[in-house]
Amino acid sequence: MKYSATICLLLFLALPIQAAEDANLARQLELMNSLTKAQLQLDYQKLDARMQERLNQIEKQNALIQTRLNQRESDLGNYIDAISWVSGIVIGFVGVLFGIGAFIFYRESQDIANKAQAQLDAWNEQTEGLQHTFEEWFNAAKKVYTGDLESLSRMMRLRVLLDQEDPTADEIYPDLSPLFSKPQLEYLPIFRKVLALDIGDDIKRHTQAAIDQIMVSEHAEA
Repeated sequence: MKYSATICLLLFLALPIQAAEDANLARQLELMNSLTKAQLQLDYQKLDARMQERLNQIEKQNALIQTRLNQRESDLGNYIDAISWVSGIVIGFVGVLFGIGAFIFYRESQDIANKAQAQLDAWNEQTEGLQHTFEEWFNAAKKVYTGDLESLSRMMRLRVLLDQEDPTADEIYPDLSPLFSKPQLEYLPIFRKVLALDIGDDIKRHTQAAIDQIMVSEHAEA
């Protein structure tokens, strides 16, 4: 009777410790989630700032090109006024000069406009490339983050299930089987705990194979 009371007392004291460990794991998981989101947001803000800076440079260069074009148009107006002032004297000669000058100016203006448009198109293409690269990186990071979060959730559920008395294969297999595909060192305590249980041979075989794979990987890295 005395021993039974002692065992009950120890089990009663162990419950808060287990609850504290689960609460601590949940807080660590929440902290990891917050840090990952903050890092993703910071990386996005940095990329957005670089893209904004590049767009500002493009706008400044476009403004400079527009100013040059306006100056050329002003020069053309002055040129036309000069021709009008001497048109009574050398109307034919001036007409030829005007035609030649207008043609040259038109060609130069077209060349400047074409170069400006080509440069703008190149910058737009580069900006689209940066945006595409960022989206690919963000999607890849999101997949990795989601996979890690799912693995942590499975580990936490398995810890709770394995601490219960006589867990069944149907209870632990849904969370255990995904860990077999890519076994990692942090899964080792859970795998060893599964082997210690009186559970199906199929689960034990997969668990032992996962442990062996972890040992091989650790030995290769060492």
